[in-house]
Amino acid sequence: MPVLVVSLVLMLLAAFASVSQSALENARINRLEWQRAAQAIVSSAVEDYARSGYSYPDSLLLLANVNGYQYLRSYLNSAQGGFFIASNRNLIDVSRVTLTDSNWTYDRVAVVAPPDLSTPLATYLSTNSCGTGAFATAAAWCGKRGTLWTRFETRETHAHRIVRARAGLNVTLAKFAERYNATKNFPTMATASTLASLVTPAYSGATVGTSSSTCVGTFTWQGMPFDCSDLYSRYGWPVYYQQLSAKRILLTTDSSHKTNTGAAITTAVELNLI
Repeated sequence: MPVLVVSLVLMLLAAFASVSQSALENARINRLEWQRAAQAIVSSAVEDYARSGYSYPDSLLLLANVNGYQYLRSYLNSAQGGFFIASNRNLIDVSRVTLTDSNWTYDRVAVVAPPDLSTPLATYLSTNSCGTGAFATAAAWCGKRGTLWTRFETRETHAHRIVRARAGLNVTLAKFAERYNATKNFPTMATASTLASLVTPAYSGATVGTSSSTCVGTFTWQGMPFDCSDLYSRYGWPVYYQQLSAKRILLTTDSSHKTNTGAAITTAVELNLI
């Protein structure tokens, strides 16, 4: 009988150990699936925020406190006012650094799902699986193999953003061309001035604001209709108008793009009827 009892106990312990191991494995898989979904959501939000005309966020905390992005608090730790149960680690981390290469001054952003909650973000970012050096210094950086990470670099989108800004300026420039066809002259403006400072609201409640995010409504100037997309580039920078001669005008807008010496890159379009 004692032998039978011992055998039963051992069998029960083995079964319990097997169930416990299985439960732990299922929990690990569930956490990885949750992190994979969360990492994709945060990466999409970071990209969307930058595409809307803003710089990439410095951290998940900053982005989660922007209107429209509060849902990201689900991945913040409780000490930062989030809903993730850990008190000192986020489920997903975001980090940004500014670097310079032979052509550009640019931002690098990482969206990282830490492989475990005991590895500090700084430690993770110090590793590099595709180059030499850490996240904040390397010419090229990749996250640790076998982990979830996304990298964004503004130098990869500079040309695209400049083309889109120029396309917006061309739409506005067409309005000046139409006016010239009707009046045979351009508005006089020897010194470049922002269109926002020149227009008049088309109705009560319209306001030019201070950027594309605070501009509301439609406007007029010199018989031409304008909206906020004329006054500001799609990335939020003011549009300037200047008459260079009787038949030549220039529209320009600044940008967050900078050369490797720190000089800002200006986007410009010109209409020359000479």
